[in-house]
Amino acid sequence: MAATETEREKVKREREIGNALEAKAKAKAKAEKQIEIELNKKTWDDDGVCHPAGVRIKISATAAKRLVKAGAAHIPIPDDD
Repeated sequence: MAATETEREKVKREREIGNALEAKAKAKAKAEKQIEIELNKKTWDDDGVCHPAGVRIKISATAAKRLVKAGAAHIPIPDDD
């Protein structure tokens, strides 16, 4: 029976570590510089929200670079009004 409790403790500890790492990653993403991009095609963000092509969204610089490199987005040129 002690071995079962040890396994439960191990699973609980692993879950706590996973939750802490996820929270740290989300905090880092929020702290990272945000860039406005325009989507070339329908795209889902890291939170699972779908954004249609042609919209401008603000996302982390890392995610923006990934989308631009993949051809899914571009950095819009500001209008000179």
